[in-house]
Amino acid sequence: TVTQAAAALDCSYSVSPTFVGAPASGASYTVDVNTGAGCTWTVIPGDSWIVTSAASGAGSAKVVFTAKQNNSIIGRTSKLTVGPWAVTVSQNGKPRRTK
Repeated sequence: TVTQAAAALDCSYSVSPTFVGAPASGASYTVDVNTGAGCTWTVIPGDSWIVTSAASGAGSAKVVFTAKQNNSIIGRTSKLTVGPWAVTVSQNGKPRRTK
């Protein structure tokens, strides 16, 4: 009988971009997840105004997320966590109406 241990997975991760500036009207963006085949990751939105296309995956992939419209005049910032990395999402507030 011959027994051989499996090779260790190279699960180093990176995401791109790591910062997204969204307009108050909202928009969709793509985050590139780069890691070794078989390496798993999860996606965790930091707030309910960030909606993702995937909750988890394995290996390199593209994750689409949408920053919903911001109806407040106050800007907001949150994070989208993908595996061990975080993408900062900063969204402008709605412009004030002037008379």
